[in-house]
Amino acid sequence: MSITSWLAIDGGQSQIRLRHSGGAQAQADGVQHRPGGNVPGMLASIRQGLARLGSPRVQVAALGMSGLFQEDQSLRELARGVAAASGATRVLLVGDDVTGHAGALRGAPGVVAAIGTGTAVIGLTPGGEFNVVDGRGYLLGDEGSGFQLGRRGLRAVLEHAEGLHPAHDPDEGGHRPVRPGGPDRTPHLSLQGTGRRCGRLRR
Repeated sequence: MSITSWLAIDGGQSQIRLRHSGGAQAQADGVQHRPGGNVPGMLASIRQGLARLGSPRVQVAALGMSGLFQEDQSLRELARGVAAASGATRVLLVGDDVTGHAGALRGAPGVVAAIGTGTAVIGLTPGGEFNVVDGRGYLLGDEGSGFQLGRRGLRAVLEHAEGLHPAHDPDEGGHRPVRPGGPDRTPHLSLQGTGRRCGRLRR
């Protein structure tokens, strides 16, 4: 079959990017993880992007998706949804770590680190063997990712505000206690809402 129209989709957690064989490109909301599985969230993002492209009909759709699952039933559900939305008679599904490596090195041996909202490092040996490090998601991995760094920063601020860790003073080369009067609740006020709401939670 001669392929005259195709759709390429890079599905990340912060955003997805779509490109049509005619040259048109679009962006949409990132892959959303929803109750009942990831398929509904992925399809919602893909449909949004297709609408911004003008809802083209294509022969082949190739997707590199973050958080792609391994269950046959879910993969088939996603493929059917993409086919229905795009008209594709052939749908290719793979993780975005694989497509990132292919796009960067075009099949040549080497290592590619994809570090964004999540983290995945994939390497291809001269003998054709793939090795993957991390890519386990925010609950079990994603070391050094934007999500993890942000979470650690927020956690450090909140723990300091609660008096769990004394403040560090680099000029003194040691630690000083939290100021008299108890923990500073300002971070809670900023992150959780008004002081009245926080008061209700504490009681």
